[in-house]
Amino acid sequence: MGAGESVYVARTQVTNAQYAEFLAATGYAAPQNWTDGTYPAGEDDFPVNYVSATDAEAYCAWLTERDGVNTYRLPNESEWELAATCPRMQTSTAA
Repeated sequence: MGAGESVYVARTQVTNAQYAEFLAATGYAAPQNWTDGTYPAGEDDFPVNYVSATDAEAYCAWLTERDGVNTYRLPNESEWELAATCPRMQTSTAA
């Protein structure tokens, strides 16, 4: 990451519902823990799991195309470390 570059990291993980939207639009294979191509009832907002790096990259490519403005990708190691340790990236629990 060079000087002056901005990196944005989502505050939450990709949910089952978001990933299902990608699957419906692309015909991509569902994660192996989904039954008949769908996640368990009531788990819309749970993080999707059993997704490989290749699956995640395909999701990012689809999201980039759908958005039409921003580029979505997985963070590299230094970006991930910055996001995990930067005080500005932390959420406040103060009331």
